[in-house]
Amino acid sequence: MMWKWSTTVANSMHAVSGSVPASELAKAVEHVRANPSHPGLFLREFCIEPLGLSVPQAARTLDVAPRELHLILACHAPVSTELARKLERVGWSTSRMWLALQADYDRAQQRREHVT
Repeated sequence: MMWKWSTTVANSMHAVSGSVPASELAKAVEHVRANPSHPGLFLREFCIEPLGLSVPQAARTLDVAPRELHLILACHAPVSTELARKLERVGWSTSRMWLALQADYDRAQQRREHVT
């Protein structure tokens, strides 16, 4: 089974499609949850780069400001509930998954702060 998505990139008038094997995606999610990284890294590696999208193209697809998306991809801003919904709307997994990744990352950051 393949995890598929298809998006229309505004201003380019063509569809961009790609797929990642479901088992590969599941393994990646498990790894990220065990070793929480910012969900922006996951978004870049498994959603934006495989489609060959630039940040402005992905931002148009998601209907978010390019600066907002750039900050998330650079791990300087969290994945919000609204962005999680937009990611689900374009078929890039579920909003629940994105919010869980963000929560895992936030908890890991809090643990790191308490250790130092």
